[in-house]
Amino acid sequence: MNSYFNKIKTILISLGVDEERISLKSDLVSDLGLSSVEVVDLMFSVESVYDIKISEGYISELRTIEALINYIKKHISPLLAEH
Repeated sequence: MNSYFNKIKTILISLGVDEERISLKSDLVSDLGLSSVEVVDLMFSVESVYDIKISEGYISELRTIEALINYIKKHISPLLAEH
């Protein structure tokens, strides 16, 4: 889970989130203060990094970093998961 967390953390830092506020349990909106546009930017970045598709209807359910990591692990190609 650490490599997933570290990649997401890097993306969040690039969006201007304070590194100290980022944890597995962090809520993207209430804890990290992401706007709806920033949440979409995060999801696009995750899709690009992991070569997955996150449907618009599911984005609202991915409220925490942990939920996002679990989604990635469930939908990632086995070849990418090895890296």
